[in-house]
Amino acid sequence: MPSNRAADISYYEELGVENDASPSEIHDSFRALVRLLHPDRHVDSHLKLIAERQLRRINRIYAVLSDPEKRRSYDASYEEEYAAPTIVFNPASNIDPKRFLTQFLWIGAAVILAGICIWFFVDGSESPGSDRIAGLARTQALQSPRPPIDALQIEALLSDLRTARSERDAARYEVLRLRALLELRNNRGPASNSTVPRSLSGAPAPVAIAEPAPDVRPAPVPPRSAFSMAVAGPPRPAPTKPLGSDPHQFAGFWFFAPTLERNNKNLYPPQFIEAVLTEKNGQIHGKYRSRYEIVDRAISPDVNFEFTGMATGTTWATLWTGFGGARGQVTLSLTGENSLKLDWTASDLGSSQGLTSGTATLTRRIE
Repeated sequence: MPSNRAADISYYEELGVENDASPSEIHDSFRALVRLLHPDRHVDSHLKLIAERQLRRINRIYAVLSDPEKRRSYDASYEEEYAAPTIVFNPASNIDPKRFLTQFLWIGAAVILAGICIWFFVDGSESPGSDRIAGLARTQALQSPRPPIDALQIEALLSDLRTARSERDAARYEVLRLRALLELRNNRGPASNSTVPRSLSGAPAPVAIAEPAPDVRPAPVPPRSAFSMAVAGPPRPAPTKPLGSDPHQFAGFWFFAPTLERNNKNLYPPQFIEAVLTEKNGQIHGKYRSRYEIVDRAISPDVNFEFTGMATGTTWATLWTGFGGARGQVTLSLTGENSLKLDWTASDLGSSQGLTSGTATLTRRIE
């Protein structure tokens, strides 16, 4: 709610927008102020404390202006509190003109003196670049329109659906892999009612086979019937090239399986991670998309960037670029035929990114 002091500025002025600003303009201005006041941008502990307090105030202001009901209540109370006073003049009263003129001159002089004091205080306390920063924030808010809220909600639902499918497929694959491994350790062929692990596209997934004991010969695997060939498809040929000898081994659609990696409490847990890598003449082009669960800071949870480089061996590094001028370095390491470790760091956060680094082990989707 607005303060009773006439010198206080309104919530709209603190966000750098007009009173009739749209919700998208208010949101963009809030994001610009969050990036400007983020505590991580300050090294000095005193400046970091000031930035945290200002950021909490901006969050409270945004909570009022982003809610339609709270915003209407605020506007109504603000207009009621700062409404012009009604002056009633009774011409029938006996007023001394000289006394009235003297009081008027004294009141005018007091108002002028108070205005000079207020101007001197405000001009001396504000930083020289505050007007320029506010102008830049407003220009950026006008030049960066946000999509409607319905599109954002749909994108969030699709991301949740992709995450749920990845978790389901990873859990199903792990159960079937352990079942096949147990059967092979017991020196038995696959059970007649066993199910071949499969990916989303229907191709059989690779199964890790344990080596038998030296003094025990494994039982011969029965030949595959026509029915099993129709259900599971043709057998996958064993890889003929060593890992890292062919740049095309990096190509494919890679995704994050939460059941395989979510044990580092120092990292923000991802909702989803996707990487699409294509190879042409030894050059790799990649697109990386991700969203993280961030509840303790007012920063963007999305990390999206692209990169291009020449793959050499099982591990190589290259530079990446993202939205709003963000850039940094990404390192890719093949840890298996269908396993890729991806580490990235940001040297410049740009105007939209909030996280500075990330790491994840991705699984290739088997076509």
